[in-house]
Amino acid sequence: MNKIVASPEQAVADIPDGATVAIAGFGVGHRFATSLICALRDQRTKELTLVCNSLGDAGATRGQILAENHQVKKLIAAFSVRPGTPTASEEQIAAGTMEVELVPQGILVERCRAGGAGIPAFYSPTGAGGDRRGGRDRGARRHHPRADRSAGNLRVARRQDDAGRRRQGVAPARTAAGGSAAPLRRQAGADA
Repeated sequence: MNKIVASPEQAVADIPDGATVAIAGFGVGHRFATSLICALRDQRTKELTLVCNSLGDAGATRGQILAENHQVKKLIAAFSVRPGTPTASEEQIAAGTMEVELVPQGILVERCRAGGAGIPAFYSPTGAGGDRRGGRDRGARRHHPRADRSAGNLRVARRQDDAGRRRQGVAPARTAAGGSAAPLRRQAGADA
């Protein structure tokens, strides 16, 4: 099978409306497949689901130009907006015309890797907490590529994690003052 094509337009010609497209890259100094992104914009493929770290700034030749062209139905990303200049994607998310699923970066990368390898689900210790009965750690959660992480589920996981840390004699990971976790027990011979 010959995978070489004559042009970016030919490379994206078979991407249908409603397709899921992954755009690799992180940061502003990284090179992106800009010619393919522009070809997809010019092809006017609609209802796309974009999987990326972020869409980039307004006018950036990244996924943001597809959002500006109203071609994106859903965004799966580590973060959707940056502080500063408002973007088309931010306006569409606020208006409810673009769905967004925020995923931690490590989980996002692993979802892409697992999906490419044909693995439908995987386990991750993200948000893990100990078993309430003090038994073996049952905190590792099964992450399904379509799993939803609501704020309520994250609060419950954080409380369970903090409870497990307290049982082990370690302060919760997130203190009210924003400090780092520290042992609750005094070390032998330490001054009071």
